[in-house]
Amino acid sequence: MNNKTTRFLRGSLIGIVLLCVCVFTAFSLHMSGQSAQAINQVGTLYMSRMSQQTSSHFESIIILQMNQLRSLADTIPSAAVHDDPELQKELIAGGKARDFSYLGFCGSDGSIRMLYGAPVTVTDPEPFLESLENDQQKVAIGVNAMEEKVVLLGMPSPLPRRGGS
Repeated sequence: MNNKTTRFLRGSLIGIVLLCVCVFTAFSLHMSGQSAQAINQVGTLYMSRMSQQTSSHFESIIILQMNQLRSLADTIPSAAVHDDPELQKELIAGGKARDFSYLGFCGSDGSIRMLYGAPVTVTDPEPFLESLENDQQKVAIGVNAMEEKVVLLGMPSPLPRRGGS
């Protein structure tokens, strides 16, 4: 009888240990999957919010730069700015004071006459010119002389155009 009881206790103990190992293994696997899913959700949420923040920041900077460009255009209220070197010097000084890297006039044919900075060209000129023709501001991508991409801000001139430029 002592032998049967010992075997029963030993068998029960082994059964309980195996049951505990199985339960803890299943629990660990489940928690590992839940942790991975939670980390993915947190990562997705974080990246989404960071993307929104970056977009908002970029938009704010573009709006600020457009306002500075409008202010610069409004400082020289004369159509002679296209031909008068003194007025162009004032425009250049205003552009440099606003930390613009490039400043120029864009003709209706898409050519850009630079006042300062390396020559730039608009990567896709049709929508850029169309917006300017419709008196709309436009942000576009262009390339400079070293084939580096640059952000171009286009603002319709408040001055009358001379000779189609």
